[in-house]
Amino acid sequence: MTNKSLVKPKPASSLIMTRIRNNKIQVLMGQRPSTSKFAPNVWVFPGGKLEKSDIYNSHLNISKKTIHDLELLKTNKKNGYGLINAAIRETKEETGLKLLNYNLEDLWVLARAITPSYQKLRFDTKFFVTLPTALTVVGTAIGSIFASYLMSIKGRKFGFIFSSL
Repeated sequence: MTNKSLVKPKPASSLIMTRIRNNKIQVLMGQRPSTSKFAPNVWVFPGGKLEKSDIYNSHLNISKKTIHDLELLKTNKKNGYGLINAAIRETKEETGLKLLNYNLEDLWVLARAITPSYQKLRFDTKFFVTLPTALTVVGTAIGSIFASYLMSIKGRKFGFIFSSL
């Protein structure tokens, strides 16, 4: 494969929500449908690709450290806000969880992952972490994740949250 045939990764983001219950760390995840073009049947954090409309909402209150960490990952401030908005939008679409307000001072950048170059569908994903207290339930999920569970880090199911079959 030559460099000319490499697929450029699309900007994307995921929102990781954790909580502690009975001295165990739990994380919100959902299973992708078997019909997905990308990662079918895989358990993932809510998230997806950046859309143009995500870039234009800069009303979020983000810490300077979060912006600095995004810059270290080669993301400018405008796209950083866009990626955070994309993660929030996708989380709402996939789980029905909506942001309570624009104060995300506790949000932090965990990692960046780029889909391997041999894949036909590629993403350059930034992973953000926040507490579930920043979001609230607004309705039935309508997105690509059809089963969402709070999963413990050890992989045990905690509880069913939404189904959008």
